[in-house]
Amino acid sequence: MKKSVQETGCGTATKAAVEIGLLFGVPDRYRQDIITCAAVLRDPDADFVYADDRIDAEDNFQEMHAEVARWYTIISRDTEGDPRWIREAHFHILASGSTTEITKFGSLFKAELFWAARTWFRRFRNYEHALEALLAVEEMGLCTYETRMLTAACLIRVGRREEGESRYRVLISEFPRNEGVKTSFVDSLLRIGENNDALGELNEFSLSKHGSNPWVPGQYGRAYLGLHDYANAAEAFQIQIRKYSQAPSIVYIRLAQTYFRMGKRDEAHNVVADGLAVHSGDPALNTLYCANLIRRGSPSDIEKAEQILAKYADMYPRNGYILQKLVTASSLRGDVSSAIKRLNNIAWRVDPARLFEPVRITVLIAQKQFRQALQVVDSSISTNEEYGQALMRKVFLSWASSQRTTEERKRVAERALERKIPQSCQNNVPILTMHAQLARIANDDAQFEKTLRRIGELNQQAADDLSNSETLFDTWDDFDPELL
Repeated sequence: MKKSVQETGCGTATKAAVEIGLLFGVPDRYRQDIITCAAVLRDPDADFVYADDRIDAEDNFQEMHAEVARWYTIISRDTEGDPRWIREAHFHILASGSTTEITKFGSLFKAELFWAARTWFRRFRNYEHALEALLAVEEMGLCTYETRMLTAACLIRVGRREEGESRYRVLISEFPRNEGVKTSFVDSLLRIGENNDALGELNEFSLSKHGSNPWVPGQYGRAYLGLHDYANAAEAFQIQIRKYSQAPSIVYIRLAQTYFRMGKRDEAHNVVADGLAVHSGDPALNTLYCANLIRRGSPSDIEKAEQILAKYADMYPRNGYILQKLVTASSLRGDVSSAIKRLNNIAWRVDPARLFEPVRITVLIAQKQFRQALQVVDSSISTNEEYGQALMRKVFLSWASSQRTTEERKRVAERALERKIPQSCQNNVPILTMHAQLARIANDDAQFEKTLRRIGELNQQAADDLSNSETLFDTWDDFDPELL
């Protein structure tokens, strides 16, 4: 849809509407060109000149609601089918009490709301809005296999697991041979972090990672990744790639990130290269490619990374992953002002919204405002998870490395070592590596040797690299593939 809008040269307002979801494309049954969400609603013969005329009988409650509904319907058309106005019109149609109008409205708008729900669910991950639309179409009588499955998926994702699971169980009992509803149920559990339960359901449904469905091994991989069992996760993602004639980019991303957590950077880089050979223009794979260039650290690598990231930031100006890496690359080249200007141009409204704090922390690190960066970590980021642990240790490591004297560096590193690594991160080689580096800066030989032994148990090559280099600076940045 976005590509089509760009190719047709539509105006800024139209492009902005696509970005925030007021316009979206749906395929028709004949595989024709995309249509806007409001196209099926337009009556070319309708005359809306008198939209603002007052009704004669203002004291008539039902007539008032009918007129308000009519106005909302007009607004919906004028805003290219913004579903918020459709919803408001629906409520007033019901209040008007006209059986004819209620029936007509439902037949026109229930499909519209369903497509809006799919857009909110799949593109924007806005499960609250998607659920509201799905429940509305359910009231209108639209109750299909897909609407029921999406409703169950939304319920689990918004914290109403019992209701969602109950709906899934009913649907599975009605369609016992359909794998789609079963894998949807597992996806929902994975989405809320219930990885053990997801593995349990995969076993209960007899869904094997060696079976014919290429999506299933990816579900095993995601569950193992969430449980920090990286070896099994890597195996599952490798199986998934082999099952596809052309694997989706997300599979390469997940496998690369698994290798990254294992400290196998060369393998991660090779997977990204393999993915780019198939999906050369994929923004996520290119972002990971640039992250590896940044880590290499040569002036030419950093310059190349900045150029690639700037190109994709032009195409996806709100993408928080791209912007975060662009800030880092620009900082290493000595001028972060252009990256900050991009953030100011979008009023710091990055997508997804949860990346606002990580992007802000990256900017504060670039500006050497380490105390403030640490305050943001402590107030906004959960340090019980890998991402929070990585960000927190990156702040400390950047802070310590920036100090002028050995004693100042030592004091900062000692503060960092007071924060223990949680058990959930004990298999994450980059986090362990940063902890070991801080121990070395603090001259804490006991901590350094203990952490080095743990790294060696997981990846001996990474332990040897750390032992043989006193200048290794691990700029660990997470990339959450679930938010693509």
